[in-house]
Amino acid sequence: MLLLAVDLVLIPKIYSYLQKQRTNKILTTISPWQIGHCSRQIAMAMLQFPQERLTPQQLLVFEHGNSMHDRYQSYFEKMGILVAKELPLNSKSENKWTSHQCKILRIRGRTDAVVKVDGVDYIIELKSAKDKSFNNMKRYGPYESYRDQLQLYMFLTQIKNGLILVENKDTQELAEFDFDYNEDHSGRLVKKINTINDYVMNLSLPPIEFKADSFECTYCGFKSICRQKDVEKYIKENAVWLQVLLKAQTHPDYFKYRKEGA
Repeated sequence: MLLLAVDLVLIPKIYSYLQKQRTNKILTTISPWQIGHCSRQIAMAMLQFPQERLTPQQLLVFEHGNSMHDRYQSYFEKMGILVAKELPLNSKSENKWTSHQCKILRIRGRTDAVVKVDGVDYIIELKSAKDKSFNNMKRYGPYESYRDQLQLYMFLTQIKNGLILVENKDTQELAEFDFDYNEDHSGRLVKKINTINDYVMNLSLPPIEFKADSFECTYCGFKSICRQKDVEKYIKENAVWLQVLLKAQTHPDYFKYRKEGA
């Protein structure tokens, strides 16, 4: 029997479950996966601006990405090359360099994987893409935002070799892109992070970077409020709460670092 939308039994429950799974912790820190996005979008997320609710289809896309990560981490482990999966990047990281950088840059996140191949450690960034996007990357290389993310991982871990592994969602074909650590590139990212943190800690927003019809804005969760004249009204109304939250989630080393003019 064909069920109408109002009669659906399982699908609404699946969507409801996925929506609950996507409920994020209240964080004012920067996640490495965000670094390729526009500074204003990152700052709005850090300042807890309300985002548009993800559609059921978008929820499933994210879930597909998570399952892809699990799959390849399992492959790497069974191949005997996995050094670490989802290596933590935060103020409590075991690596002193990583811990210090996460404190002074207000970073919290994790890598997709670290593997050792022929005696060489690699940071692995796992991505999946539709056929058209996949073929564009094969021809022109991975998106700049992917490269930014990988370079930031390499900077934070001091692992000098990185691979972006992309799976074609439609055909399961794989593409691999090898990158060395680039100090100039990571330096630009650190400068961007410092600028974003300065805005956020002062309860303000960076300027708009893109036109409203750009790719970046079309898929941004803040597009409905970003250009409103009174957009910073939300910050003013929540200033006390935000200041308490920022103080609680900022290590004292950050203030020393910024005071020194870094």
